[in-house]
Amino acid sequence: MNKHKLVPAEPTDDELLDWAGEEQFFLFCDKDDFLQIARAVMQRYAAPQPTEQQPAPDVTALADALTMARETIAFALRTSAPDYFTTDADIAQHVEIQRIDAALAEWRQSNEGK
Repeated sequence: MNKHKLVPAEPTDDELLDWAGEEQFFLFCDKDDFLQIARAVMQRYAAPQPTEQQPAPDVTALADALTMARETIAFALRTSAPDYFTTDADIAQHVEIQRIDAALAEWRQSNEGK
């Protein structure tokens, strides 16, 4: 079963902001910046295409991007809350880091031997 939440194709700004608040994105940017980034990403990557025109995703590039996102979040945690996030083990306890680590571990396991 897929444990990830599905986001509607065209969420409202309020829905995006609610989700961003739940996921603690406002530790890293303000609401206006988040909405601008979220809309740009959705426009770029979530634009519907006819099935016959959908390109195969470059999963390796997505995993690399997720790894970079993890590193960015870890840096931000160390910088913004150094009393709480001093070690890699502390950072690994953050909910978003756990989600990223789980997704990357699942992807690595599925690609063993390829």
